[in-house]
Amino acid sequence: MPRTPAPGHAPAPDTAPAATLLVVDDEPSILRALTRLFRPFDYRVLTALGGREGLEVLERERVDLVISDIRMPGMGGVEFLAQVAERWPEPVRMVLTAYGNREETMAAINRGHVYGYIAKPWEDHDVYLMVRHALERKRLDDERHRLLAVNARMGRLLDISADQFWVFDAETLALVQANRATLELLGLPAERIGERAVADLLPELAEAELRRLIEPVRAGQREWVRVETLFQAGETAFPAEAHVHYTDREDPPVFFAGVRDITERKQWEEQVETYMSALEWTNEHLRSIRGELEARNAELDSQARHLMYGLKGPLGEVIGFGRRLRHDLDHGLLERAGDSLKGIVHSADQVAGLLEDLATFARYTQPLMAQAPVDLGVCVRDALVALKSRVPAMEAEIVVDPLPHVTGDEPMLMELFRNLIGAALAMAARTPRPRVRVTVEARDGHPVLAVYANDGGTGMEAAAAVLGAGSGARAAPFRQGDVGLAICKKVVGRHGGTLWVEARADGETGFLFTLGRTLDAGRPARRATDPPPAKGPAPGGP
Repeated sequence: MPRTPAPGHAPAPDTAPAATLLVVDDEPSILRALTRLFRPFDYRVLTALGGREGLEVLERERVDLVISDIRMPGMGGVEFLAQVAERWPEPVRMVLTAYGNREETMAAINRGHVYGYIAKPWEDHDVYLMVRHALERKRLDDERHRLLAVNARMGRLLDISADQFWVFDAETLALVQANRATLELLGLPAERIGERAVADLLPELAEAELRRLIEPVRAGQREWVRVETLFQAGETAFPAEAHVHYTDREDPPVFFAGVRDITERKQWEEQVETYMSALEWTNEHLRSIRGELEARNAELDSQARHLMYGLKGPLGEVIGFGRRLRHDLDHGLLERAGDSLKGIVHSADQVAGLLEDLATFARYTQPLMAQAPVDLGVCVRDALVALKSRVPAMEAEIVVDPLPHVTGDEPMLMELFRNLIGAALAMAARTPRPRVRVTVEARDGHPVLAVYANDGGTGMEAAAAVLGAGSGARAAPFRQGDVGLAICKKVVGRHGGTLWVEARADGETGFLFTLGRTLDAGRPARRATDPPPAKGPAPGGP
């Protein structure tokens, strides 16, 4: 599997240290596989053969993320992760688990406070995304805790120090006394301080609003009150925080105010808000990825259930032919034994074909897809070569019209044509002179690609049923090629198009599809009413 960075992945800055991963498993092959997976992404990967060795690594190394198998001899994964959570709570913890380890996985989640789990066998891209977003979330959490600690430390410093100190009359709000910092900002000597009122220095607060804020202190309802607003003196302005106290021991009574410049604190608060927004975006992105993974798993589960029913027929035939072969050999019926052996080979080929199609379907559910110019004529030629190697005995006339260029994934599009032509050949095989036609038509001014079979319309209902089946459809036995049509539906959807079945008046049944906006509009499509080109088998056709 290619190990190119995922979309949106950018190399870390030169100043940022690479994340350190610790992989713990009792199987060296698993350790080697995960080391190879993370090597291209500049992660530092440490490995340990078992839980005790993993603890030894953690005692001497700083680790950002731990991946541990559940079942290991000696210290198992549950106990290992529980000790990691207790002794080193900072690293993110993840588990490797096989199907059927539900209880142990839940124990690891509860005791080891596990972030997530990786199911065996895994998809490299899914593991990379999970680890990447786990590390990103840890980085944001660490940064948030750091900023909160800095903010708390700043608050303690501000509580014991003031940039300015004011004393002002409780009735007139005129300044009575101020410290040197205030006098320098006002540009006044100490004897002229009474020329300024507190309300003049806080222009965003009207005098009535200021009196309302400090009245609870004057009335004895509160010991002090905090006022946060803009301080301005001449050309100097900054956000300020004033802690106001009251005393009636003076004559006349006065207010005392410690005033601080909180510009830096405001900047920190904005940065904290930015990081919190980034963390929320990351959480939302992780939820989106989880939804995509669940949808893909549900789709694969549906196809697997269909395939299970489809495999029953060929496997039953293999068993039946095997029993006949043993009987024929026991009784010396060599000719009949040869027929039984051919039946076994034929049924085994059917099973292999179904399994190969399912593997292809699973591969095409991956999120990565190439975007490059593709000649559909070349795709059809390669598809015919691949089809001939799979069905060498198929004899039919295959006509391929000139096809346009598109932008898309060439291997996917080749697989699309291979399965559509294969399905058309299977439908046309019931006619005396089977014929398949690959063309492009203009429908409402838009190009539509088509693969037609002269089956007399007999395959219309079955093909439409397969293409219309969704993930919630009731499982029904799959015939040879049905998984292929599901692959076609997936490939067309990945290219932003639609696939459907259509019957023509001349007895042809066609698989028609669009490819979204990927078709090259510079090459016109042949109209449905245009005469077909000269007949003849396509190069490499079966």
